[in-house]
Amino acid sequence: MGVTQSLHLARDELLEITVDKWDHEVWGAPASNSTASAQGTTDDQAYVPLYFLFAQSDHWIADHTRATLIASHAHDPNADGIGDISRGREKAYMEIDNQIGMGHAFCLNHSIPVAEKIAEYVLDVVSRCQS
Repeated sequence: MGVTQSLHLARDELLEITVDKWDHEVWGAPASNSTASAQGTTDDQAYVPLYFLFAQSDHWIADHTRATLIASHAHDPNADGIGDISRGREKAYMEIDNQIGMGHAFCLNHSIPVAEKIAEYVLDVVSRCQS
């Protein structure tokens, strides 16, 4: 049964994952001025960033495809001279793992270190909400 499910998932991914279907609103547009004003926040504070953690090597995404995605949608944390991963930007934070050694199926062998990395992302979002 697991093999059949895997084949159906692979088929669905091949049919659905073709071109970028997300618009700017998903990729990182800040909340609208009316939303920010109603919450008493600035656009930058209202912005909720997307975070991506890629495996160094992943058989489900070609390196050149991942590089294109990062080049077109990722924030460069060094562009503003600040190492902060979320403030003052409208792009996703994308990172390629070079410490954990995880693969595509990270949950099988690397769930704890990946969870610790995701906790960093969550703490970043929480700190934004508190400032």
